[in-house]
Amino acid sequence: MKQKNRFSNLLEHLMETTDLKNATLARELQYDVSYISKWLSGQLPSAKTEQAVMTGISRCVVHKGSQAGCKTLSDEYQVTTMTDLEGAIYDHLMAEYAYVRNTQKDSASTISPKTLFFPKLTMSQYIARMHH
Repeated sequence: MKQKNRFSNLLEHLMETTDLKNATLARELQYDVSYISKWLSGQLPSAKTEQAVMTGISRCVVHKGSQAGCKTLSDEYQVTTMTDLEGAIYDHLMAEYAYVRNTQKDSASTISPKTLFFPKLTMSQYIARMHH
């Protein structure tokens, strides 16, 4: 079994914060629920489908997640509209996916180094971290 990585931790955080169930996300993405479980456990979505998956996840979190959870995420990402929240989540998912994918290629590792969890950063701190 793969260990969790930054992408898996982010996906889990998004789903827990918005009370989004694996089955709901799987249905929206038109995937079997086992894929969601694998992603939460540390496996990355296929590179061929990364953009479609990240778009689907961000859309599902915003439109199928709880209002209270979306409010929490809006505060974390410092955005005011649901469209901006969807875009911020998409960007964050893509950044974490790319980071894990590149780290795995560079080090032949299956897990990225443990680092500070980005949603806990302010937007300016997050932006500073992404410029590496």
